Amino acid sequence: MLDRLSLLLPRLAASPGERLTDGFSELRVGFSVLDLQSGEAALEGPARAAVQDSLQSVEQHYAARLQGLAPGTDPGGLGERIDRAIALLVPDGSPAAAEALNALAELRLTLCPRRPAWALQAGAAS
Repeated sequence: MLDRLSLLLPRLAASPGERLTDGFSELRVGFSVLDLQSGEAALEGPARAAVQDSLQSVEQHYAARLQGLAPGTDPGGLGERIDRAIALLVPDGSPAAAEALNALAELRLTLCPRRPAWALQAGAAS
C-alpha cells in the first residue's frame, strides 16, 4: 500500500488548488476505514455494532457527496455515530479497541472538522 501511496503523492502535489489537501484527506479516510474493517472482527457486542454503524455512516456520507453534498457537512449524524463508537470503545482497553479508536478519531477529524471537541458524556457508553 505504501508503494501505491508513493506513486500518488507526486501527482497530488502537482495538482492545482485544493486537490492536494482533498487528496490527503481522502487517503486518511481510506486508511482509517481499512483499519476499522480489518480490526472490527476482534471487537465484541455494542462496540462492534457501533463501529459497523460508523462505517455505514461513512458510506452514506460519500453517497451524499456523489449527489452534490458540500464537503464538511454532516448528513445523517456521521459525527454522532462516530462519537457513540468512541464512547463505547474508550472503556474497553484492548489493543483492537485502541486501533479502532485511532481510526475513529482520524475519521472524526477529517470528515467532521467543525464538530466540537469530543468528551465522554455521563452514561454515553451505556
